[in-house]
Amino acid sequence: MSETEAKVSSRTAQPSLNEQPAVGTDPTSDDKSSLEKIETSNSSHEAQEQVERDAIASIHSNDDPKTANHDPELALSRTETPQWSIFTHRQKTYIVAMVAMAGFFSPLSANIYFPALNTLADDFHVTPSNINLTLTTYMIFQGLAPTIFGDLSDMAGRRPAYMIAFTVYLGACIGLANCKTFAALLVLRCLQSSGSSGTIALASGVVADVATSADRGI
Repeated sequence: MSETEAKVSSRTAQPSLNEQPAVGTDPTSDDKSSLEKIETSNSSHEAQEQVERDAIASIHSNDDPKTANHDPELALSRTETPQWSIFTHRQKTYIVAMVAMAGFFSPLSANIYFPALNTLADDFHVTPSNINLTLTTYMIFQGLAPTIFGDLSDMAGRRPAYMIAFTVYLGACIGLANCKTFAALLVLRCLQSSGSSGTIALASGVVADVATSADRGI
């Protein structure tokens, strides 16, 4: 081997300055940044999955209970969502029917009275204009009583308010069947209106208690 070839081979054997690692660089910094990117992507993926689960639970919140039993995720979402009412659909239907019948007494007591106006005027020896006062006072108390019974039901409960309303109504009906004077007729008609018309406001509150606004079509 000649002297020139030996020099060339020795130069190629030495590493170039450009291939040597830079002074002061940290080889673990790239690994740390990669780990941070992976953790960020995982957290965003988990958040997206949680949003999708919440959306599915909100869509299927009113599904058939049989479907929820076969779908564990839907069943879990049902347990996490608070119920509006503990009553079943049949119980809700029964409650709504009962309060609707209770509210029927107010217009019934007002309209069934009209054919007897002339007879009552003759029996109590008053003019037809005086007997019409019983209609006027009835309608006045028919508008005022629901405000009183509505506040009473919010404070004492629906059941005590219903009991008070029907006690007043039945007592007034019994008194009207046995009254002998026009003054008693006028006062008892006011009490009858107060007791019967209060059931209308109570019915609205009861329906709002057992059914959501979506179930009521609002």
